[in-house]
Amino acid sequence: MKEWLLQFAQLVRVPHWVKNGFVVVPAIFARALSVENLVELTQLFLGFSLLASAVYMFNDLIDAPQDRQHIDKRYRPIASGYFSFSFVIAMMLSFLVLASFMLLDQPSAWPFLATYFIINIGYTLALKYVAIVDVSVIGLGFVLRILAGGAVIGVFVSQWLVTIVFLLTTALAFAKRRHDLS
Repeated sequence: MKEWLLQFAQLVRVPHWVKNGFVVVPAIFARALSVENLVELTQLFLGFSLLASAVYMFNDLIDAPQDRQHIDKRYRPIASGYFSFSFVIAMMLSFLVLASFMLLDQPSAWPFLATYFIINIGYTLALKYVAIVDVSVIGLGFVLRILAGGAVIGVFVSQWLVTIVFLLTTALAFAKRRHDLS
């Protein structure tokens, strides 16, 4: 059971959920960290995490043949065969349904979540193979998180915050790409 839980946590990439903490950034900068806002943002965080996990599972399904040939990625839950294709599809769809129900009462976040989902499907299928565009999509994902957070609690997200978040996250993505190459 412990092994299954560890593999499942790796499948849904629980450590990557911390990225969804960016939904709180607008509340911090607007000094709007009330209990009510934190409840709304926690709901958004969890919904975004479920959505992101569904995207990660889709990405890993698509990449499984290449991952099986990679020295490290071959141990990922899908590439290694720990979880079947049908199980992962069922989990991916379940996560999408759960995210939808969780975010049902946050319609102001829907355009940002839909954009995140569509862009990341495009990323998985083609955009990650286009230099510069790949890291721009990563940066845009973080911008969409802060815009969704601002929309849910009704605070203005300045162009400065958008610019800083985009530049910071694309710089980190470039650094990761450079590290991957070396």
